Amino acid sequence: MIKYQGKIRQDDFADNLYFYQNYSNTHRYQLTTTKIKGTEYFEIGKNQYVKAANVDAIDGNKLLFSQTTVTVKSKAPQLFRASKNRALTTGKFYKKGQKLVVDQLGGMDVLANSFPNAYHIKGTD
Repeated sequence: MIKYQGKIRQDDFADNLYFYQNYSNTHRYQLTTTKIKGTEYFEIGKNQYVKAANVDAIDGNKLLFSQTTVTVKSKAPQLFRASKNRALTTGKFYKKGQKLVVDQLGGMDVLANSFPNAYHIKGTD
């Protein structure tokens, strides 16, 4: 868990980078973001930021976003979830530096092929 700077505000019309508090779908909330070179970041300290797409939850509440762009940091396999909750590779890899538009960050805890987090690539199954 990381502490953050800024204030949480209610925005029931938010469609990106929002969350529901206390598992209630009544109101949407957002944490203030800072845009750096077109990418949204949360401030975690003075002049310290974390990319919003890499945040799974705010105060234990799942962060939801419609889409964002991520950059592959090292060669990574393409995965998909098969039957019996197994994550399998397609045999293809994303190249380091490749930019991908993603629309969901989620945990994958599936047998021996366990990854802490994985992105859903927008427009794919």
